[in-house]
Amino acid sequence: PLDGRTSFSIGVAVNPGAGDLELEVKKFQEKVNAGASFAITQAIYDPQVFLRFRQAVRDLPLPILVGVIPLKSHAFALYLHRNVPGIKIPEASLIRMARATKAEAKEVGLSIVLEVLEEIVSEVEGIHIMPIGDQESLGAILAWIAPRRQP
Repeated sequence: PLDGRTSFSIGVAVNPGAGDLELEVKKFQEKVNAGASFAITQAIYDPQVFLRFRQAVRDLPLPILVGVIPLKSHAFALYLHRNVPGIKIPEASLIRMARATKAEAKEVGLSIVLEVLEEIVSEVEGIHIMPIGDQESLGAILAWIAPRRQP
């Protein structure tokens, strides 16, 4: 039993990389109209995909948290790219991951994520970090975010 009222914020998923951007924007508008408080994207690896989506929804009054998953290896990047709906990793990033040695892979994957964030950080209200067990990368992303936080 709950004693008193709850205070929920309603988050919804959005897919900036949807094949039909117009339909995705329409779905997002419906979620806003239904009472959503904020939106979270799937992991983004192509800043232009996110920026195109952000421009299309600029008039919708909802904070957007961009999703990020640090890449651990080329195999992991390929898995995300091929098997997770809404995640597309640009060919150039896949090539960078393929060229990285096993010892370099996490660092290269983290660099890719931070480069994407650098390009889009001014267009988001927050970041949804999904480290999938990679605490080192989580710490590095938090350290990158810290000086950029607004009070």
